[in-house]
Amino acid sequence: MRLTISAIFISIIISGCSFKSPLLNLNSIYDTYTISKDERGIYTIIKDNIIQKKIQTKILATPNLSNFHIDVVSQWGEVLLIGEVANMDDKMKLINLAKNTMGVNHIKTYINLKTPNSCHFIDELTMLTKIKTDLISDPHIDSTNINIHIVQCDIVFSGAVATIEQEKRALWYAFHTDGVSNAYSFLHILK
Repeated sequence: MRLTISAIFISIIISGCSFKSPLLNLNSIYDTYTISKDERGIYTIIKDNIIQKKIQTKILATPNLSNFHIDVVSQWGEVLLIGEVANMDDKMKLINLAKNTMGVNHIKTYINLKTPNSCHFIDELTMLTKIKTDLISDPHIDSTNINIHIVQCDIVFSGAVATIEQEKRALWYAFHTDGVSNAYSFLHILK
């Protein structure tokens, strides 16, 4: 309750000023709700967002790398690099960018080489919608802190869940969605 009130108070202060924080874009009730449900706490959320923005900026400045093809997630100083690159040299460049970013404690990757594949935007949108709907409607999963990434028809989860059973349920939904090739979890288990 105290965290919820703090998050709402911070969002009111930030949205009431002309200064909009690029670190925490608290422009909606959903953002405030999400922060109040996040297990990391406001200080860790800000720290992780700074790490994420630094890596995204480095990617933007690096030839052959694109933020359109690479998702960067930071949680408790652990960085997840998820997406596609053209070749192994680009993959190593990406990993080195993250390694050389202050605050990064550990790096995990799910990086595929770009290939022509049968998974198109509409397919990805259909899979994403189905899995999100399944997670939200499941009373045994708090889906607020689960992120879904799609790489060449593979589902990759990041975020946090309370128990290993919740992680298993999320993976079950992914494996039982039409068009999904495989599913992987980088979910933090909190208990």
